[in-house]
Order: sequence, then structure tokens, then C-alpha cells
Amino acid sequence: MQEQSFLGLIGLCAKAGQIVYGAQGCELSVKKNQAKLLILDNDVSENTCKAFTALCKNRQIPLICWQGTVQIGKRTGQPANKVFAVKNDGFAQALIRYYNEDTPGV
Repeated sequence: MQEQSFLGLIGLCAKAGQIVYGAQGCELSVKKNQAKLLILDNDVSENTCKAFTALCKNRQIPLICWQGTVQIGKRTGQPANKVFAVKNDGFAQALIRYYNEDTPGV
């Protein structure tokens, strides 16, 4: 199942130090053009979702609104965080590929 591959790669990104955690850190990463992909966890607030959707659209950064059964925060060891920025382009492209394979019609 691609969800497990996606989550496994997220864990690898975290171990490699290629993820920025939290809304403020991710916003700064996007504004500094360091973020290659932004991921919003499945229980992020509506306001946070709207704000990051607009920010990513303006900066042309891919955005994944995670709807999986496992929270990304738990997988990365940061369960309190709901917003994640991937800094490495290779990891970002692989995550997008796994996500699209797991989400029909995307």
C-alpha cells in the first residue's frame, strides 16, 4: 500500500533532518524558498489550511493535505505539529509520487 511507503519516506526525511516542523517554521521556510513541498496533517484547522493553501499557491510550492489513517506528526516523532515542510527536492518528488499513486484522480 502506498500510504505505508509515504509514511516510511516521511520518517526517513525526519531522520535525515530534511523536514521543518510547525506552522511558523514552515511559513518561514516557504518565504525563504527553502521548502520544496508542504504537508498539512489530517486534523489541521481550517484557518491554517486556508492560509497555507494561499501561501503555497502564491509561491508555487506543492501542497499535500494528508487524509491518511496515521497522523504525519506521530510518524515523525512530532505529534503536536500539524504542518511540515520538506526541504529536499528528491524527497519532495518521491512523496508527491507516492501520494498521487495512493490518491486516485489527483
